[in-house]
Amino acid sequence: MRSATRFYSPGACGRPDGICGMKGGPSGKRHFEGPVVSMRVALLTHSNPFRQGVCEAILEGGAQVVAATEPRPRPPGLLRLRRMGGEAFRRAAPGLHAAFNSDPFYRFLRTRGIPCARVWRARDPRFGDWLRRLAPDVVVLSRFGQRLPAELLTIPRLGFVNIHCSLLPKLRGPSPIHGAIILDHAESGVTLHVVDETIDTGDILLQRRFSLDPQETNASFTEKALRIMCPMVAEVIRMLRTGRYARVPQDHSEATYFSVRRTFGRFALIDWSAPARLIDAVVRSGVPCHTRFKARAIRVWQARVAADTQEQRARPGVVLARADGWLTVMAADAPVELTVGRMRRNRWWSLRDYEDMTLADMGGRGLLSSGRLPEVGTELETRPWPELRARTARDRCNVWPRARAAGQKVALDPG
Repeated sequence: MRSATRFYSPGACGRPDGICGMKGGPSGKRHFEGPVVSMRVALLTHSNPFRQGVCEAILEGGAQVVAATEPRPRPPGLLRLRRMGGEAFRRAAPGLHAAFNSDPFYRFLRTRGIPCARVWRARDPRFGDWLRRLAPDVVVLSRFGQRLPAELLTIPRLGFVNIHCSLLPKLRGPSPIHGAIILDHAESGVTLHVVDETIDTGDILLQRRFSLDPQETNASFTEKALRIMCPMVAEVIRMLRTGRYARVPQDHSEATYFSVRRTFGRFALIDWSAPARLIDAVVRSGVPCHTRFKARAIRVWQARVAADTQEQRARPGVVLARADGWLTVMAADAPVELTVGRMRRNRWWSLRDYEDMTLADMGGRGLLSSGRLPEVGTELETRPWPELRARTARDRCNVWPRARAAGQKVALDPG
């Protein structure tokens, strides 16, 4: 990362009132303004474990949260009710209303008197109109998951600030937590940066790091990130209110990208020719993995590398042992013990809530497989994984468009 740091403070741009404008200042770049006595903040977030802590940190920083957004929840059967017609939908309205209002974060907003807007897409013109009526000084993004149109970036007087769970410019993109665990990084961190027209490329306002354990999981990573994220958000809010802060440009030549969806697709069919430690890391990262037996999908909830013995040597993908709720399957170099369960369609499952469960807990929640598991000696289906690495800026700019223009299937490429 470049060592150049730009400091902004009241009067730095030469204006007599001490306020640095959006496009003024010595650098000629768009940047934040000077001191703000009362700051209005809008929080744009999707369902994630950080949202309530981030909202509390904004309030702790002395700002007023004027609104927060949530994606519209889709209770099970909602699409089927719509297809059945208006009468069925009206009969189910009380239950749907309860599902919409049962979210803990939504209840937290109501207790604080913070308006909550449920949105479908940021590109909807009504979303831009709502944001203009809100007139926030700054907008904070916490895993919002949508790319903002360029015309929205000029609405807040002080701009947008995004919270990203990596040490930018490393691991840009939608899956920094998965990428850090799968790629076996020794450390990661949290970065608060300015939002510009491209994804995760804006100047850094604050960055802190933490170490990762060899057996790091999605849940433990999230806990570490949340522990340092909330104080960082409060500190950045105070910095913006006083007008004294630093902006560090990212070194784009060091940028890498990682995306779970582009690497594995919607559900990752396990590649049994991969090393056992890599399969373990992919499952620990929270990627929704499964294996297949006679065209039936089996969900993998947990995985660990088993002790390798010469008696158990077999071809990759062969079942070595089985019991109620678990399988031992041979990988490329060692056996892997799997806690398996039923596959639920059309759901993007996270292992965050399940990785510490016992078999009894999973059985009580109906997560274990109730069907017949493959017999010992059965060979499971496999799908080769692409090279699991973070894509660089050169890969992203040159390889991706060239493959797409050539008509190649690039859905399984990382980046």
